[in-house]
Amino acid sequence: MELQHLAPSTPDIAELLAKAMSLGWSAMGNPKRTRLAAYAVIVTDGSLLLVRIASRSDGAGRWTLPGGGLDWGEHPDDGLLRELKEETGLTPSSFQLAGINSHVFDESDTRAGLHAIRFLYHCEAAGEPHITEVDGSVDLVRWVPMEQVSTLDTVHLVSVGLDTTGH
Repeated sequence: MELQHLAPSTPDIAELLAKAMSLGWSAMGNPKRTRLAAYAVIVTDGSLLLVRIASRSDGAGRWTLPGGGLDWGEHPDDGLLRELKEETGLTPSSFQLAGINSHVFDESDTRAGLHAIRFLYHCEAAGEPHITEVDGSVDLVRWVPMEQVSTLDTVHLVSVGLDTTGH
């Protein structure tokens, strides 16, 4: 997209805001953008592998599926494996794309203007997880018994992932 100068000779805030929004900026001042990400749903021996979002990230303290944003040009399969290694230290013995979730965050969310496209994978893995990424987006990883998942403060993606993979 070509950038345009937004300041007219006599500023009219409504006109400036309308122009900014037409160029892809939300009313909250955030650019409208699309984020591609890959996430793992791993259920082993009746427990779901979850990670807790670190304090420096949106959703701090909440639990989510291991995974995250794809790097430029990265295939979703490769992004999944990289994110699993960073956030859990685990390498899946098998993985299969289970579905794709598309969600647009509205103006009431801190991620307003974000269109999240999430590749959800059903994975097989076992072992003791541990975070390998320094200063990453998660600060804790653990196996959570399925009957306890509903007692945690989880992001909506957890239920989407469980539904998508049939758990």
